[in-house]
Amino acid sequence: MENEDRALKSQLALRRCAKAALLLSALKSLPILDRDNTNYRDEEMWRREIQDLRIELLKERMKNKKIRPCTLVEFIVQIMLLMSLLSLILIFVLKTC
Repeated sequence: MENEDRALKSQLALRRCAKAALLLSALKSLPILDRDNTNYRDEEMWRREIQDLRIELLKERMKNKKIRPCTLVEFIVQIMLLMSLLSLILIFVLKTC
């Protein structure tokens, strides 16, 4: 059970890292603007897009931090469910004896 939990955490971390890498790649792949050759509107558009990508990256990081407590709560609920099922099975077995 602990190995499955570790594997799930590892898989989630891998997905988060991949998504963050894609966002950073998109941010880095934007062309460098030369103020002499571009007009003000294009430059402003690129700045907005860069800012949007940074905000999206920050939101993703905050979401990742929120995931950790949820997984702990889900794990505790699963343990409680398992214990209740085992209790029911034990009660059924003892009644039949």
